[in-house]
Amino acid sequence: MKILQINKFFYHQGGSEAYFFGLSKILEDHGHKVIHFSVKNEKNEKSDQHDFFINEINFGKRETIFKDIKKFSHSFYSLEAKKKLEKLILETKPDVAHLHNISHHISPSIFSVLKKYKIPVVQTLHDYQLICPNYRLLTQGKVCERCKRRKYWNAVIYKCVHNSRIQGLAECVEMYFHKIFKFYENGVDCFITPSKFLKEKTEEWGAVPSSKIISIPNFIDVNQYKPSYEPGDYALYFGRLSEEKGVDVLIDAVLGTNIKLKIVGSGPMADDVRCQMSDVRADIEMIGYKTGEELRNIICGAKFVVLPPIWYENYPISLLEAGALGKPIIGSNIGGIPEIVKDEVNGFLAKPGDAKNLRKKMELLWNDNELCEKMGRKSREMVEKNNGPEGHYREVMRVYNKTLNPKS
Repeated sequence: MKILQINKFFYHQGGSEAYFFGLSKILEDHGHKVIHFSVKNEKNEKSDQHDFFINEINFGKRETIFKDIKKFSHSFYSLEAKKKLEKLILETKPDVAHLHNISHHISPSIFSVLKKYKIPVVQTLHDYQLICPNYRLLTQGKVCERCKRRKYWNAVIYKCVHNSRIQGLAECVEMYFHKIFKFYENGVDCFITPSKFLKEKTEEWGAVPSSKIISIPNFIDVNQYKPSYEPGDYALYFGRLSEEKGVDVLIDAVLGTNIKLKIVGSGPMADDVRCQMSDVRADIEMIGYKTGEELRNIICGAKFVVLPPIWYENYPISLLEAGALGKPIIGSNIGGIPEIVKDEVNGFLAKPGDAKNLRKKMELLWNDNELCEKMGRKSREMVEKNNGPEGHYREVMRVYNKTLNPKS
């Protein structure tokens, strides 16, 4: 089968891209031809389809009014993406298209091309883009559902997008434009959500018909991860340093304890985290962005892994990595995290945004090496059972085949 994989980033940007590249690999390993369509960037991985990629646009850079309007219209409906995708389709003749993140850079303009050539469309939802103007259901540090029933103007009132009413207005107008013309509702044959929570939330908001949504958990190749069950000498956070991740809550949680904390990652709040660290007396080390074998070694040296988000986290692959490496996990009891972390089984669930409750959970593991090892072994066992690549491949192929033969 020829499978067209579409995502706006063709380099390792986050969990969405980890899944995008991981899925491409297992499809190729099973003998399928994978075709890529994305955006040009100097950080991109190599691709035989690079010449068909569209040019990158820096939406965060303010320019002349004319250029800004042009960029704004591109995020609504990209003619370049439409034309280049059509050329790629004529060249490669894919059987099915699997979309990931296409907002702004690629846009829903591609749906008309895919429909023209009768190519079934599947999309994996990696966030809340179908229902929320800032994709996170988080505003001013708190979970927000004000835009339910399509009240997207709240993004302007509460400055939900980069704390700007102008950018909130842009996202608000874009959401209404896409909803009025039903690009996603009519353009996608089946939506996949990694977490049951995201599926339920999307259905609750009436974004698309329930019959079009299926939940398939993210996967990880556990054979690539050698577990280390021996408890290390530090607690570990690794991931993006941004508001929704709750890193400030984590730092508050270790104050007044003997817990040593390592923070691995980068992001827009890196400087804020450094400032917070400099104002407190605690054993905290900020390491910066790490990946690959270096990151795995850091995880293996940890006693446990902590992920304390304050938003509706989807189904983080980082927790699957921690589990595959045999580490217990402490996560916020929010979003899709309880689907990975079973309280008092492979870790603990903490109240989102509650530093005292998080501290209590961390101290339970910090002071009990035997419990750490027991829960770490359970973490590995659960990932092997629930998140293997072969099971995921079978489920995705079932979706592809259903879209190709809807009446069967």
